[in-house]
Amino acid sequence: MSFRAFVCVALLFAFSRSVRAADPQAWFGLGFTCHSAATPCDALVVIGVAPKGPADRAGVLPHDVITKINGKAVRFASHAAALDFFRARRVGEKLRLNIVRDGKQRELVVAGETLPAEFAARWKSNDELARQRDAKATRRP
Repeated sequence: MSFRAFVCVALLFAFSRSVRAADPQAWFGLGFTCHSAATPCDALVVIGVAPKGPADRAGVLPHDVITKINGKAVRFASHAAALDFFRARRVGEKLRLNIVRDGKQRELVVAGETLPAEFAARWKSNDELARQRDAKATRRP
């Protein structure tokens, strides 16, 4: 292979990696609040599920308590940290959620999809509210 061909292949590989890294943020179609017993956020309580969204199709219901994600216990330092976790997920990525519903353990798999335009403003608003809430919590005596 000539040097020129090698450079072309290397550039194509680098471009394909950068396109993959720029994949859009995933949307899972659920709203939650942090529950804290020992840490600032050691479970996520589902407060809403978007009709016909990914979480709805996977069987997630309001009041489900998410205790593990992909086999790891839920442990977030704050509401904003929980949102940051979901923001880092990419379209097509699947999350295995261990939930408690009516005292029984279940495991559901939710696949991230492209964020619908009608939910983009809500995402931004929720992010701002979470950061304000966290800021208030750290200012308490």
